[in-house]
Amino acid sequence: MSNDHNWSKDIDRAGLRATRVGAQLIELFKKKLSAPTSSSRTTDSPLSYKTQGSKCRAIINLVIALRELPDSAIKSLWHIETKQIEILCAQWRSAGNTIGAIENKLSHLRSLSKWIGKPKLVPSTDSIVALSGMTRRSSVATEDKSWSGNNVDAGAVIEKAFMLDPYFGVQLLLQQAFGLRAQESFLLKPRKGFVGIEEMLWLRVQDGTKAKRSRVSPVLDDHQKAVLDLAARYANQKSGSTIPVQYSLEQWRNHYYYVCKRVGLTKGELGVTSHGLRHQALQNLYQYASGEQAPIKLVKQIGEAKEYARRAKDKTEVQKLAEIIVAEAAGHSKVQKAGAYIGSYSKPRVVSASKMHLVTDEMIKAAMLGAKGNKAAAAKNIDISRTYLYKRLVLILKEDELVDTIKRPHERQNPSADQ
Repeated sequence: MSNDHNWSKDIDRAGLRATRVGAQLIELFKKKLSAPTSSSRTTDSPLSYKTQGSKCRAIINLVIALRELPDSAIKSLWHIETKQIEILCAQWRSAGNTIGAIENKLSHLRSLSKWIGKPKLVPSTDSIVALSGMTRRSSVATEDKSWSGNNVDAGAVIEKAFMLDPYFGVQLLLQQAFGLRAQESFLLKPRKGFVGIEEMLWLRVQDGTKAKRSRVSPVLDDHQKAVLDLAARYANQKSGSTIPVQYSLEQWRNHYYYVCKRVGLTKGELGVTSHGLRHQALQNLYQYASGEQAPIKLVKQIGEAKEYARRAKDKTEVQKLAEIIVAEAAGHSKVQKAGAYIGSYSKPRVVSASKMHLVTDEMIKAAMLGAKGNKAAAAKNIDISRTYLYKRLVLILKEDELVDTIKRPHERQNPSADQ
């Protein structure tokens, strides 16, 4: 049985079957839809059925939006231009879309642009005028999402969970002990989970992982062993997973989040979700590997920007190694992803939405002239990052063609220098 998504039904539902763009999408989906697109993916295996479906529907909806643009509607996928994408961004922002939702749509457009041989068609989020001033998402944790960081009594919550459904309680324990994602705790096979590597015991995590990226996580203490022993007692006799035999994966997922609400595991009630257990486990792993608390635990204690900078600069080899261990235990291929759970000592320079609106093009041009073309000095004078200044300069040149305004002084004074 094929694991490919039935994109044909989606084409029909959208009413695109008889259109030119519909025919073009059909050919692209046949060849490209199942192929992985993430640069961090470590396997060549095709995208999951679910991922293919969401990607297919997202691209179809984007193409429909491009066909419905007033005065610039497309008739062919190869007619898509950057200006049309910028118009869509303006519409999305006006409709109240968050920056995260817009970036997700742009990601799908980038996939489409690669498929049609135009990889540079979609501009970076920061260079789109319509999105100027929207607060960007951060890949580094800026708030502690762990249960302990939010004063949630894990023991009491998990005890209540066992009373409602012991399988649910076991899965929470697995997430707490090993930093598993919810679906990974559903599909873990505890009876086959152990593997010995260099005289150490490790947990093999294979099923339910993102991008099918398998990994091993260290078994460091007796509590973790006890959790695995308990999980093995609840393992499904047929599948070996911790999903009760009478449930399918989808049915269990729905049941799991229903019970989450019953025990108060929502942002609205306890202020955390079950995913906070993953954050907590990875923060604990960082402390075990480095000998000190995760940076996110110290945010309120550090406070001063200078102290942040000093700690970031003085990061030890042990801390760097601990970050690698956390990233690998979490199932990520990039060490920077550890920051999403443990935070960082580096305090990124962020231009807030209100600050961006206050920095006008005229201020930027005046700063450039005052600094005699020195971009670093100009950025410092108006208290923005140099990276943000570069992006704004590109927009100024792109929109107003004000090249002469920011030419270097010697270029203006010596127009014949190159003659």
